[in-house]
Amino acid sequence: MNGCLDGIRVLELGNFISGPYGAMLLADLGAEVVKVENPKGGDPFRGWDFGGDQPIFGGGVRIKGNIGVRVIRTEVTSNGAVAYPTNTALNLLPSCATPISGTAIVQPSCYLTPQVLAFAAGGGSPNTLKASYTNVLPSFNIRFGLDSKSYIRFGYSRGLSRPDFGLLRNFVSINSPIINTGPDSPYIVYNSPTAAHIAANVTGYNFVFNAESGYAGLKPMTADQFDLTFERYMGKSSSFTIDLFYKKLHNAISYGQFERQFTNNGSTQTVLLRGPRNEKSGGELKGFEVGYQTFFDFLPGLLSGLGVQANYTFVSQSGINNSNLIAVGALDAGGTGGQGAGLDVSGGRGAVIDSHMLAGISKHSFNLVGLYEKGPVALRVAYNWRSRFLTNNLDCCVGLPVFQKAAGFLDGSLRVSVVKNFEFLVEGSNLLNTRTVYQQQIFGDSKATPGAKPVFMDANWGVVDRRFSVGGRFKF
Repeated sequence: MNGCLDGIRVLELGNFISGPYGAMLLADLGAEVVKVENPKGGDPFRGWDFGGDQPIFGGGVRIKGNIGVRVIRTEVTSNGAVAYPTNTALNLLPSCATPISGTAIVQPSCYLTPQVLAFAAGGGSPNTLKASYTNVLPSFNIRFGLDSKSYIRFGYSRGLSRPDFGLLRNFVSINSPIINTGPDSPYIVYNSPTAAHIAANVTGYNFVFNAESGYAGLKPMTADQFDLTFERYMGKSSSFTIDLFYKKLHNAISYGQFERQFTNNGSTQTVLLRGPRNEKSGGELKGFEVGYQTFFDFLPGLLSGLGVQANYTFVSQSGINNSNLIAVGALDAGGTGGQGAGLDVSGGRGAVIDSHMLAGISKHSFNLVGLYEKGPVALRVAYNWRSRFLTNNLDCCVGLPVFQKAAGFLDGSLRVSVVKNFEFLVEGSNLLNTRTVYQQQIFGDSKATPGAKPVFMDANWGVVDRRFSVGGRFKF
């Protein structure tokens, strides 16, 4: 869901605490923030620099880095309303004297109290939920200069992603308690935890009010991010890099249940709410990236303008559980459970498949770019390929995880400086006329089929035709 400032660009010139913090809040609301800093020192509040370009260890190793920390205090106030249930369904229960029949082992009306009936008196009232939290976001970067051409870098930082604003809304429509009188009922109270589920052992019935809602007490998702990089520069236009990375997610937001107390007509009841909540963990991502680039300037004549860029990335995901939450459009009043083609997350009604992947992340991807730059001519041909990746875990139209199948695209451009201040441009995209194929995951892990292996099926196709553009650019 886009924020209320989506499409607005903000130029942030401040430093120290107030400026960057204000810009961060604007970014959380969807604005594109461009931060301008002194290229020599950056924001003075960002951190403490140490080391330099002079060797401090034997063998000429040079160390340079910085340490920083941000402390963010957040206070949330969500004003909304509570709609209370009526006692119509409770008054229609058979009387306590009515004999038990069928598979029933309890007559709930025998345990119906005046407090429960008073709470279920209908009506509504304004409601405010307040929450606050503090996040400490450290960062640490260090570079080891092994010599003038080889470097090892290590970086650690903690990032923060706030929950969707719509998930914080505080509108609660409380439902009447669910009545289940069978031996599988979770609401029946027995004289012993190990007692047989028969009428003779029944000692009570719990009337549990329930509702779908957002939750203003949601905490932001955080990620501890580690990077270890080796860089080798063979010349002014040649380099080799390899980067190992690891991200650990915390406080992932998922669809679950939690309890809140509400008071109506002098009766206070604990209501079981279903909606967004934080998990302690959130999964992890790890992998590596290898990159190489060079110009073959040792070749004779016009061939010395040839060059190449190449990189490959591998990403492994584990422990990812998709929330399947939506900020607007839930089937239940005040709810946040997503739905698609009859598969409804709300109230635990749907056995939705979980792909256990984050959207937009491929396991394998690579880029191969051919370059030519000589005199007034600059030519670029790029091939980009990525393996299958998730686009939506609960698609609105099919109610299943949707993936984009592995595909590669070839693009190119030619730039010629006709005269000193004018360039002639020709660009082409999707030169191979690649077709985009989308797949549905039709079988996999769900409440109904726990641990099942995923099965994919081609579902639809999209074609973006070859496109060519011709233009010019003046330089003043």
